[in-house]
Amino acid sequence: MTPILTSISFRLTALVLLISSCFYLFLALFFGARMEQDIEALTASQLLVIAGYAAQDIDRDVLRRRDFLADLARRAPASGSPADGRRWIEDIPDSESLFPRGLFLLAPDGTVLAKTPGTAARQSHAIARPETLARAIATGFTLERARIGEPGQTAELAMALPVRRDGGPVLIGIT
Repeated sequence: MTPILTSISFRLTALVLLISSCFYLFLALFFGARMEQDIEALTASQLLVIAGYAAQDIDRDVLRRRDFLADLARRAPASGSPADGRRWIEDIPDSESLFPRGLFLLAPDGTVLAKTPGTAARQSHAIARPETLARAIATGFTLERARIGEPGQTAELAMALPVRRDGGPVLIGIT
């Protein structure tokens, strides 16, 4: 054997390295599972906080859009004629920032009375389902579930608010 492998200093160094390696392996195995649980709990709590902030932001956006629709419904023409409805809906400023998919004025039976200029042509059932119109007239406001829209196949959300509570036209905003 070589003199370096038989020296006491080499043997002591190898023994210390072996013992410290075993100790660190024991620490990693013993505390690894606990650290994994701590990291999972920390990540879950952080994701819950982020989800809370996102929900607050969505709620704020929905309320802002609902208030905008309510303000528009208050300023709607009283005559209810389609020509007045078209003129009125075409003169609405800044609707594209809140409702990029368009604003629609629908009769209670679902026929489109008016829509914002530049809005893609849609079937009336693609704007709002009949039960949505009935619910909006009954409750004063309704929010449909998110869906995949007809033009462009992107997610959209429809909000409906009656112009008058007596069963008249319904204002639909799609964002």
